[in-house]
Amino acid sequence: MCFGIAAFLYVVVGNGIGKTFEEKYLFDVQNKVNQAIKQSDSDLDKVYTTLNNAKSNRFSAFKTTTVYPYFVFRNGKIIFWSDYQFVPDYTFIKGNYSSKTLELETGKFILNRRLVTVGANTFEVFSMINLSYSKEYRGKGQKTVFNESVFKVDPKEVSIVPASNVQLNIYTPSKTFLFSVLSDKSDNFQHFIIPEVVIIAGLLCLLFTVIYLFTWIWYFNNSRQYSVAFFILVAFFLFLRIAMLFFSIPSIFSESELFNSECFNVSIFSPSLGDLILNLIVIVIILFYLINYFYKMSVYLWLMNLQKPIKRIISVVLLIGSFGLSQLMYGVLLDIYQKSNNELSLALNIDIWEKPLVFYSLLIYVLISLTYFLTCHFFIILVIKLNRQNTKWVYPSLLLAFVFASLICIIFSDFNLIVFGIHGIYVFVLFFTSFPHYLYTFRYQTSIYFFSAALVCAGIGNYVVSQQNVEEDFIQKKQFAKRYFDENDEKAEFLLSKASLVISRDSTVMSLLKSDFLPKEQVENYIKHNLLDSYFSYYDVSVFVFDYTGKSLDNTDEIENYETFEKIFKLPKYQTKNASVYFVNDLEVYSGKQYFNFIPLLNKEDLATGYVILDLKKKKGFAESSIDGESPIISGDKLKANNYSFAIYENGKIVKTGGEGFNYESKLSKEALLGKEIIQEGVEENGYKHVGFIGKNGRAIVVSSETQSITSIYANFSFLFLILVFTIIVVIFFYALRYGFSKMNINIASKIQIYLNIAFLLPLILVVSITLSIIGTKFSESQENSYLNQTESIGINLMPAVDRYVQGKMSKQFLSDTINSIAVSTKKYISVFDTRGQLLASNKPLSFEQGFIASYINPIAYTQLMEEKEKKVILDEAIGDLSFKTSYLELKSNEGKLLGIVCIPFYDSKTYFTKEVSAVIGSLLNTFTTIFLVLLWFSYLASNLLVVPLQMITNKLRKIDLSKPSEPLSWRSDDEIGVLVKAYNEMLVKLEESKVALTDANKQSAWQQMAKQVAHEIKNPLTPMKLSLQLLLRKISRGTELDMSQVKDQIESLTGQIDNLSYIATSFSDFARLPIPKSEIFDFAHETKKVVNLFKDDTLQHIRMIVPEKPVKVVGDRQLTGNIIKNLIMNAIQSVPENRIAAVIIGVNVGLEAVTFSIEDNGIGIPEANQGKIFMLDYSTKVQGSGVGLALAKWVVDNAKGSIWFETVENEGTKFFFTLPLAI
Repeated sequence: MCFGIAAFLYVVVGNGIGKTFEEKYLFDVQNKVNQAIKQSDSDLDKVYTTLNNAKSNRFSAFKTTTVYPYFVFRNGKIIFWSDYQFVPDYTFIKGNYSSKTLELETGKFILNRRLVTVGANTFEVFSMINLSYSKEYRGKGQKTVFNESVFKVDPKEVSIVPASNVQLNIYTPSKTFLFSVLSDKSDNFQHFIIPEVVIIAGLLCLLFTVIYLFTWIWYFNNSRQYSVAFFILVAFFLFLRIAMLFFSIPSIFSESELFNSECFNVSIFSPSLGDLILNLIVIVIILFYLINYFYKMSVYLWLMNLQKPIKRIISVVLLIGSFGLSQLMYGVLLDIYQKSNNELSLALNIDIWEKPLVFYSLLIYVLISLTYFLTCHFFIILVIKLNRQNTKWVYPSLLLAFVFASLICIIFSDFNLIVFGIHGIYVFVLFFTSFPHYLYTFRYQTSIYFFSAALVCAGIGNYVVSQQNVEEDFIQKKQFAKRYFDENDEKAEFLLSKASLVISRDSTVMSLLKSDFLPKEQVENYIKHNLLDSYFSYYDVSVFVFDYTGKSLDNTDEIENYETFEKIFKLPKYQTKNASVYFVNDLEVYSGKQYFNFIPLLNKEDLATGYVILDLKKKKGFAESSIDGESPIISGDKLKANNYSFAIYENGKIVKTGGEGFNYESKLSKEALLGKEIIQEGVEENGYKHVGFIGKNGRAIVVSSETQSITSIYANFSFLFLILVFTIIVVIFFYALRYGFSKMNINIASKIQIYLNIAFLLPLILVVSITLSIIGTKFSESQENSYLNQTESIGINLMPAVDRYVQGKMSKQFLSDTINSIAVSTKKYISVFDTRGQLLASNKPLSFEQGFIASYINPIAYTQLMEEKEKKVILDEAIGDLSFKTSYLELKSNEGKLLGIVCIPFYDSKTYFTKEVSAVIGSLLNTFTTIFLVLLWFSYLASNLLVVPLQMITNKLRKIDLSKPSEPLSWRSDDEIGVLVKAYNEMLVKLEESKVALTDANKQSAWQQMAKQVAHEIKNPLTPMKLSLQLLLRKISRGTELDMSQVKDQIESLTGQIDNLSYIATSFSDFARLPIPKSEIFDFAHETKKVVNLFKDDTLQHIRMIVPEKPVKVVGDRQLTGNIIKNLIMNAIQSVPENRIAAVIIGVNVGLEAVTFSIEDNGIGIPEANQGKIFMLDYSTKVQGSGVGLALAKWVVDNAKGSIWFETVENEGTKFFFTLPLAI
C-alpha cells in the first residue's frame, strides 16, 4: 500500500498538479540566492556600523566579522579588503547599482553594493557572493566548481545574459536580474528533485517493509526454519540493492564524492565508493546470520550425512573458494588505487580527517577485512566439521587447494601468488591451532584468532600499498623523464609566433634599430617590456639584434652574425609548427628547453631592414604548473621528484647527471643498464630503484631514487594492523558494555591476559599520544622558525633593490629581474608589496595577472606588520584546496624607513610537515605494533604460568571421590597459592572425617526412604484385601448362604492385589540390583527400530517412526537405552484417553555433537503442578505406576553425559526428548 501511495504521489505531485522538476530546481536556486543576498545585506549593515564608528583611517578600523568577503573603496581606490584570495579591480565593479553578477576568468560572483557616507567621506562597500570558480580538476584541465550552498545540483551553465525563457532567470528580491541558469545538464534534475512527500512515503514504505520482513525472519527463527529465514534475508537485501542501483539511490539526493562515480567506479554493482561500502555492509550482515544459524539448517545435516569421498571433494572446493576470497580482497584493495585516479590510499596518512575519501577507503579496508575473516571462518570450520572423523585430511585438502590456486596464477596473470601464499599460511595455522572453535565462546584464543586475521589482512593490504608505491614510483619516473625530454611548450610557441608578427612590423623597433646610442639595448628593453607576453617571465629571454646585413649590433665580439645563427639553429630538425620558431634540445647546445625565434624587421615594401632573434631558455626552479598559468603548487609527486637522481646517456656514455648525485659510473652495472627490465619495470641495485626511458636522437635517461625502506613498509603494515586492532577492541568493548563480561563467559586465564594487555597498552597509548603531540608541535614551531629565517635572508638580499626602487633609482622591471634571480637561486616564490598592501613585483606575475592570487596582501598580515608593528609574521593560507604557510617580513632601509613587505608562500609546507610527522608516526607505530605483538605472546605465557597452580587444584577437585581417598597437594611457597593449597589439604582431612559420618547417615536415610516407600506401596493393596476378607468372614460367622459368584469375585480381587504386591516387590528389587550403566558404542538407530517394532502390530494405536537409515553411532548403555525407549513408548500409549486413538511420533535427529531422540503423543499432557516431579523416584502419574521408570531413564541418560527433558500441553499431548553423545 505504501508503494502504491508513493507511486501515486510521485505521479500527481511530481508531474501533475505541482511544479515541474526544473521549476522546482530554479525555485530552490532563487530562494538560496535571496537568502545569500539577505545575509550579504546583513554583512553590509555591519560594515556600515563599523565605518560610522571608525575613529581613524587605520586599516584595522574598517574590519568586522562577516560571512561573505567585503571590500571598501574611497574615490575609486581600495582602502580595505577582507579576503586575500581574490580582490576585484574597481574598473570591473564600479557603477550605479545595488546588486549585479560579475563574470571574470576566475569565476562568477554576485556583487552587493552600498554607498556609505560618513561625514565628508563617501565609501563604496562591495560584498561578494561566490557562484562558481575555476579549478584544476584531477589533472583533466579546468573545471567549473559551483557553490553548493546555492546549487544543490551543478547546472550546465550560469550566464550573466538574460535567457529568453524568463523562468530560467534569477533575480534579486527587488527584481533586479542577476543571472540565468541553463538547467538541462543530464537527467540529474529529474532524478534529484523528487517531491518531499514522495520521499517520505517511500521511506515509510521501506521502513514498514523492513519491519514486516524481519518479523517473518524472527518467526521462522523461532520455528527453527533457519533456511527460510536466510532466504528471506538474502532476497530482501538483494532486491533492496538492485532497486537502489537502478534508481541511483542515494546519489540522486547527494552530490557527495562518496557516491560520485567520477571518484570511484568498479562495476555496475559498485558504481561509487558509497555503493561498495553498502554492498560490503550487506555481505557482512548476511555472513553474521549464516555463521550463527548455518549449523541448524537442514543443508548442514545433509552435508554431514554425505559419504566420505564427497565430503573430501567439498572440503577441497571450500578451500579453493577461500583462496578465491583472498584474491577478491586483494582485488578490492587494488581497485581503491586503480579505480580512483590514485585519489584513494591505504597508506599512512596524518591528515585523514581532512580527506574524507581516504577515510572511506580505510572503511572499505575494514569491511573487506571483516568479510574475509567471516567467510574464511565459515569455510574453514565447515571443512573441520566435514572431516571430524579424519582430521588429518584437512592438510592434504589444503595442499590440493593451494596447488590448484597456483595453477590459476600461472594461467591467469590477474591472480597473485603472494596473496595466495599468505592466505595458505593463515589457513594452515587455523587448522593447526583450531582457533575457529573459539569464536563461539570468548577465550584468550579468541582474541588471538581475531588478531591473527588482522595480521593477515594487514599483510595483504600492505602488499597492495607497497605494490602500488612501486608502480606509482615507476610512473612518476617515466613522467619525470618525459618532462625532461619534452619537445614542446605549445603555448610558448604560439605566443612567440604571435609576437614575431608584431615585432616584424613595429615602427618603434625599427626606429630604435637606427639609433646611434646602444641600439641593441634599447631594442631588447623595448621588446621585453612592451611586446612579449607576461607568460615569458618564466623564461630567460635574450634578444639579439642585427642590421640588414646580418651583423650583430652587440658591442662585444662574442655574438656571431645572423647567418651563423641560421646555420646552427635554423635547421629542419628543430622546426616547430610555427615557421619562425625553432626548438633546440641538443645536450651539446643546451640541456633544457631552448627556443629561437628568427624575426626579420620588414618595411612597407617587405624588405628586411634588420633582424631580431629571440633566445628563450626555461628558468630553473619553477614548478610545471606555474608555466601552465596556475598557482605554483608543489604536489607530493613533485616533492618526490626532488629526491630523484638522473643520468642522460648518448651512445652508451653519460653526457649529463643531476639530482641527488647518485654515482652512475660505479654503482649502476652495464648489465642492468643494457637490460630490458630497466625500461619495462625498473631494476634495483645498490639500494636504488632505476627506471630507464628512451627519447629521441638515440638519447636515454635513467631516473633513480632510493628503494622503499623496510621501516616505511613496516610502518604501513603497522598502520593497517592497528586500524583493525582498534576495530576489534571497540567491538569487544561495546559487546561487553552491552551484555557484560559475565555473558562473554571469560575464564580466569583470559581475564589475566586481558588485564595484562590493558596494563601495558594504556600507558603505551598515552606515551605515544603525548610524544606525537609534542613532536607535532615542536616540528611545527621549528618549521615556522625555519621559514621566517629563510624569509629574513631573502629580505636582506632584496632590501637594496627595493630601496633603490622606492627612491626612483631602479625601474620596476629591474626590480622584477632582481626578484627573479633571487627566486631562481633560492627556489622560492617571492612577492613584494608596497606599504599600501598592493603588489609591487613578483617572480610569478602570471598567477596574479590571471587572478589565481590576489594582488593585495593578506589583510591579517598587513594589520600585524603595518599597524601592530610586528617585524615578521607567518600565517596559514589556502588557495583552493591547497593549504600552506606564508611568511611576511617588513623591509626597512638602513635609515629605518619602511620600504615594503616581502611575502614568501611555502606551498610545500604541509607536504613536508606531513612527510616528517608521518615518518615519526611510522616509527611510533612500528614500536607500538612490535610491543603489541610481543605483549600478546608474553601475556599468553604469563597467564599460563599463573594459572598452572589453579589448573592443578582444579584437576584435583575433579578427581575427588567419596568412595576413594584423595591425595593432598604440595606447594613450597607461602604465597596466595600456598594458602589455597593449605586450605585444600585441610578440607581433605575434614572431608574424610565427614565421609564416614555421611556414609552412615546416607545409608540410614536411604533405608528409611526405601522402607517408607515400600510400606506405602504395600499398604495400598493390603487395605482392599483386608476389607474383602473381613466381609467374607462376617458372612461365614452369621451362617449366611454364600453366593459363589461373589466369593469368586472377591478371590479374584485378592489375587489381583497379590499380583500388585508382587509387581511392587519386583520393581524395587530390580532398582536395588540395578548395575552401573555401561559406556559402549552402539547403533542407536538400529536399537530404536528394534524396540519400536515390538509395538508395530498393535492395531489400537498408530506409531510413526522417523529414523535415519544409516547407522548412528552413540556412546551409552545399549540395553538400558532400549528399556528407556520401551518405557517412554508405553507411557505415551497409556497417556492417551480411551476415547482417542493413540498417535505416537518417534524421531531420531543427528546433530553436530549428539543424537536427539524424541517421542510425541496425543495424550492428556502433564498438569503444570506435576511437571516438576516427573523425574522423581517415587512419583508416577499412572494409577498403578511405580515411579521408577522415568527416574531410571534420567539416571541412565545422565551417566551417558546426555540430557532428558519434555514439552507438554494439557489435553493435547506430551513430547519427551533425550540426547546421547555421538561416537567420534
